[in-house]
Amino acid sequence: LLILLATGSPAVAQDVPIWRDKATAFVSANLQHTAWGASHAERDYRLALEIARRDHLVVDDDVLFAAAMLHDIAAFAPWARAGVDHGVRAAEVIPDSLRAWGYPEAKIARVQDAVSHHMYTHALGEGEESRVLRDADTLDFLGWEGITRVLSLSTRHRWATDVATAVATLRRNADELPPTLSTTAGKAMAEPRVAAMRTYLAGLDAELKGIGAP
Repeated sequence: LLILLATGSPAVAQDVPIWRDKATAFVSANLQHTAWGASHAERDYRLALEIARRDHLVVDDDVLFAAAMLHDIAAFAPWARAGVDHGVRAAEVIPDSLRAWGYPEAKIARVQDAVSHHMYTHALGEGEESRVLRDADTLDFLGWEGITRVLSLSTRHRWATDVATAVATLRRNADELPPTLSTTAGKAMAEPRVAAMRTYLAGLDAELKGIGAP
């Protein structure tokens, strides 16, 4: 168990709760995807912790870990529901799994708050865990990792129906996502990521314009 204190100093206990092992195994077995799922969830967790550390925010690590690992569960069958936002849907379906794994009942509502507000298109949730997870999730759409994630969707998602659409999504993300960040740390962490995206896009544009040039 890790709780980040207001000083940014971690207090660590040696024993990892069994529910964490069960949650990790579940995500590994059921939520694999090139753009979201297990690896994205792990990055969101680490990014959220770093944001909390840099901004000296008090977060509950149990809440943050569970929310980060499960926030995209409703992007997958059988949990997805047509016409329902995947964050809202995730908040509906995760309590049963958390209870089955032995997760603390008193913390489930805070996990739901963070999960249901994790996208940059969502309003801020109530807890600090919601705030740092939202910024972490946004950061993972930026930088070299953000480029890789979006391009991996080519021909199989509306953000990337073809490569040209994927590149247009990258341009939009570089412009529109940074202003949605709410934490000081998140904004600072976004700057080199956006710079990397602009380097990529400028290089791509120059290369394509050079094709066929005398």
